[in-house]
Amino acid sequence: MPGRRTILSGMAALAATAPALAWEPARPIQLIVGFAPGGGADLAARAIAEASSRFFPTPASSSTVPAPAAPSPRSRLPAWCRMG
Repeated sequence: MPGRRTILSGMAALAATAPALAWEPARPIQLIVGFAPGGGADLAARAIAEASSRFFPTPASSSTVPAPAAPSPRSRLPAWCRMG
């Protein structure tokens, strides 16, 4: 039989994840692929964007940014989500 600590820690974990379960994106989801169109990364991003329609009501799309076309795919990210 689980102890009191186990039950309390399980309840705390469920309470912490409840707000995350209610989250929905406010804008369309855009997947930025830093490789050439038609490659494996592009096909995977398109499959993920298509499959995400089962989980989110917000539309998702993928865009490819090959290395010669842009200095870095990171430059297309919003400032708040860049790391480093």
